[in-house]
Amino acid sequence: MRQLFMCRRELEKLYGEEKMSTYDIAKIKGVSPSGVSYAMKKLGIASRTRSEFMNLCYSNGKIQQLKGSNSLSWKGGRTHDGKGYILVYAPNHPRASGGANKYVFEHILVWEKFHGKPLPKNFIVHHLNGVKDDNRPENLVAILQPQHDTHTKVKLLQKRIRQLENRLHDLLKSELPRSHNSKEF
Repeated sequence: MRQLFMCRRELEKLYGEEKMSTYDIAKIKGVSPSGVSYAMKKLGIASRTRSEFMNLCYSNGKIQQLKGSNSLSWKGGRTHDGKGYILVYAPNHPRASGGANKYVFEHILVWEKFHGKPLPKNFIVHHLNGVKDDNRPENLVAILQPQHDTHTKVKLLQKRIRQLENRLHDLLKSELPRSHNSKEF
């Protein structure tokens, strides 16, 4: 390759105003792309950021924006909703959320696959152990929404009663004379 002889103004025009890539400039001038980059650095011309480069490529039609499983940030179609639930990419599912995000709660998909039918209308899938990302079929049960609300409230109250009982037990244990500490109440 031959050496690049360009003035600052010409290089700024091609790279900055005409939005040519270092590769395109190198092709026109008959030099290597690294030679163009070297000349830009020597002349104090800042190179594009990665996002500027990608936006330019999309707008010029050099590359298509990659979506879904073709995206560079694709993680297999599974994500978390921020509340502890797992969402799965299922664009054709009737319960898929609208817009560009076609995700369905994983526990619904697992329940439907295990039972071989869609989740009935007005039913929700409840996690028996309360762990929102434990989507094993044996941990999932479909119940009507009002039943779920009542069931959840009962479980919360039972948990609070156990906490208070344990606290009472600890307080009574600490107040008993030492000789009685080993006995169960």
